[in-house]
Amino acid sequence: MVSLGWFLYFFYDRPETIRVAVTQDSVDHRIIAAASKLLRRERANIRFKTVLVKDPATSAKTLESGNADLAIIRTDLGQPVNGKAIVIMRRSAAVIAAPAGSSISSVASLRGKRIGVLIDNGFSFEDRRLLKTILAQYNVPANVVQFIPLEMAQVAAATKTQRIDAVFMIGAAGAGPVADVVGLIAGSGSKEPVLLSISQSYAIAQASPAISAAKIVAGAFGGAKPRPGQSLDSVAVTTLLMADAKLHDTVVSAITRAIFSLKPRIAASIPAALRMEAPSTSKDAALSVHPGAAAFLDGEDLSLVMRYGDYIYLAALLLSMVGSAIAALL
Repeated sequence: MVSLGWFLYFFYDRPETIRVAVTQDSVDHRIIAAASKLLRRERANIRFKTVLVKDPATSAKTLESGNADLAIIRTDLGQPVNGKAIVIMRRSAAVIAAPAGSSISSVASLRGKRIGVLIDNGFSFEDRRLLKTILAQYNVPANVVQFIPLEMAQVAAATKTQRIDAVFMIGAAGAGPVADVVGLIAGSGSKEPVLLSISQSYAIAQASPAISAAKIVAGAFGGAKPRPGQSLDSVAVTTLLMADAKLHDTVVSAITRAIFSLKPRIAASIPAALRMEAPSTSKDAALSVHPGAAAFLDGEDLSLVMRYGDYIYLAALLLSMVGSAIAALL
């Protein structure tokens, strides 16, 4: 009986392995890997197993097909129909930059231009989908613009030789890869690069629910002179950690608790983790939050006894009646 009891406890208390679809070699991959390492070190009941994919769109399809329990997706690249939000990993703004002295002064003036789209350091050529949406708002057909895939190391040379007229990128408005690219476009000259304002950002967001309006504050990209010199309107996309809607509430609650408890320790080596935030749990929120995550975020995460208290009471009552009946028969 002792051996059986120990086996049942071991079976119940064994770690729950959660499959996480994440883009390979991305900052999200590093965050999940760091979280997985910490969970193993602490012998937690939740363990992560990464399912590596090529981009966030494939990650969404992996969750939708049932080949993953969690997935890190980007709202503008497709959301799984069975996905429920757990954590907002970050919000990324669209930035369009041109060299100093460029004739480009607005989004509409990109007609007929060559636009470099970054493809490394977290950037993807698929970012052009958002650029096409932005251009369409200004009646600039995609077929009159040339999209050129560009690595970050090629930005300075491509700008100097006029291989490209502007650069488009999506990322955090602050220190990081976007600020580095803006610095490369500026070069060593005294003139500042041209940063375009997407003035119709609210109209774009209203037409496309996966996109939101955003502001890039003055000085967001540093520099001797503030870059930009004044706040700019932009659009943003959200990167989410989503769970399969069928994943049990208690498991999702444990995952959410683990991620936010580990956030400071992950951020010590990966600063991007500081951008993780809780989604809104209000009923009219734009994101559909998993009930398990909402229970933890709203402080309604019940203990085992509280969650199954009624069943425990009924089971004890039933056993008592059965025991009395057996005693009477004997």
